Amino acid sequence: MAGSLIYTSSKLINDFLKSTNQEADGYLGWNFKSPEPLKKRGEEKTISIPFDSGYQVKWLYDRDENEYVRYLDGEIHTDAEGEVVTTHNLILHYLKTKTIDEKLRLELVNRGVGNAMICRDGECQEVNWQKENPKERSRYYTPEGEKFLFNPGTTWIEIIEKSKKEKVKIER
Repeated sequence: MAGSLIYTSSKLINDFLKSTNQEADGYLGWNFKSPEPLKKRGEEKTISIPFDSGYQVKWLYDRDENEYVRYLDGEIHTDAEGEVVTTHNLILHYLKTKTIDEKLRLELVNRGVGNAMICRDGECQEVNWQKENPKERSRYYTPEGEKFLFNPGTTWIEIIEKSKKEKVKIER
């Protein structure tokens, strides 16, 4: 089963909606905080995600830049314009899956509640996600039930089969 990647941004989504004469459905935004100063950031670490499709993803935290750099099969991952793929918030979003046909395609069960890990400022934290219907975005909450506060900047969501959660490694 080959892996696929999907890239987008708020600008591209809004451009698409405008070009097709559609309006945004009023997604609620996430909540943000100020990034931690250098002295309060976590140590550099590696987040490794092995995918069944055969490719290996690693994210390396750059403490000075306060961002995570993506590697694909051991090489720095670049986008179509040759820019290095980085993010300020990395979400490891665990979903239940179900095989739907003989080609082993998966249905992702992305409504309801579940677990995730969010890395920002050099620290990774277990969180809970919630999504009631397909017209809303996933919401993330701390174990205490508070809305998770993201850093401003890019956010990357890695969708990971819940059954593969134990294969994800976070190392210093």
